[in-house]
Amino acid sequence: MNRERTTQPPIRQPLAMPGSGRRFRDTKIETAKEIRNTAWRLLSYLRPYRLMLSCVFIMALIGTLLLLLGPLLLGVAVDRFIIGHDIAGLLRMIFLMLGVYFGSWLTQTGQSLLMARVSQRAMRELRRHLFAHLQTLSLRFFDRDRHGELMSRLTNDMDAISVLLAQNVTAFFSGLLSLVGILVAMLILNPPVDIRIDGCLPVDDRNSRVYRQADSP
Repeated sequence: MNRERTTQPPIRQPLAMPGSGRRFRDTKIETAKEIRNTAWRLLSYLRPYRLMLSCVFIMALIGTLLLLLGPLLLGVAVDRFIIGHDIAGLLRMIFLMLGVYFGSWLTQTGQSLLMARVSQRAMRELRRHLFAHLQTLSLRFFDRDRHGELMSRLTNDMDAISVLLAQNVTAFFSGLLSLVGILVAMLILNPPVDIRIDGCLPVDDRNSRVYRQADSP
């Protein structure tokens, strides 16, 4: 019997579309080469809002001080009024603590709203400059680079910068003030305990660095 040979048509490779990412495997994650210059360029968008930023940091300072004042008032209420069975003084201290915590919440809410307004205005200028810069690029740039990467830069990276300006900056400042305030309060209330804790901070910092290096790939 004669066996018929079946020939398969050649498989055609799909044509590479513009911006299809022919160098996908060779793509590396890019980071800022000059972090300091990049930070200064980013902070330049916040310069027109110096007055609002000053109000944000003042409210952060007041809110942190009020938040640190709460435990101190609680200690006074326990040592002086609860142990001394002074009901009237205890009620006054309770209302004072309520006022302190309400003031702390009010300042934190105000600084969050004000910083969100500043960050949104700064991001509007940044997006406008970025869009204007894209209009000056040649068609070869859009044909060479991948469209998904460009969209990621225009959306995800901009959202990350917005979160950085709206939340992380004030959170870092408030956390630093809280740390300094707690150390000062401990030094005033009980210097020996504060000295022992301060001596453990370098050891904790070294251990955290070792853990981060061991956890990083």
